[in-house]
Amino acid sequence: MSVETVRMNPEQTAAALREGSCLWMPIDITMHLVKSLIYEIGTYSFDDPRRRINRQFDVVTRDRNGYISYECKYTSSPVSTAVYREEEYQIRDCALPFYDLGFSSRAGFTREMRERCNHLLKLKDMYAEVLGSTP
Repeated sequence: MSVETVRMNPEQTAAALREGSCLWMPIDITMHLVKSLIYEIGTYSFDDPRRRINRQFDVVTRDRNGYISYECKYTSSPVSTAVYREEEYQIRDCALPFYDLGFSSRAGFTREMRERCNHLLKLKDMYAEVLGSTP
C-alpha cells in the first residue's frame, strides 16, 4: 500500500487547470486553506477480494499526525454530514491509518458540516488562488 505522490510547480498547475487536464488542486498552492503542513499528497485505493471490499480515496494527505482522506464533491448542492458519515464508514475498512477526514466541494458545505469538519476546501477558493479570479 502506498500513496501516489504528484508534484507540480505553480506554473504547471495553472496550465493544467486552464487546459482542463487537472481536476484537483495541489495543496502547496492553497497552503493558507490547510491547517497543517502537508508532507505528501496523492490518491489511495485498495481491493480486498476475500472480504469483497474495494475503496478509492480521491485525495490523501500525510502530515505530522498521519493521513487525512479528502473526498471531492462536484455536486450542485452543499456537502452535508450524511456524506461525512459515509466517508467515516469507508475509512473503517481501510488499512491506511486515517486520523481525520476532509472535503472539497464545488457547492460549499451545510452549517452542520462546517461545525463538524476541520478540513473543508471550497473549489472556487482553490481556483481563485491559482487563476487569479473566481471561476
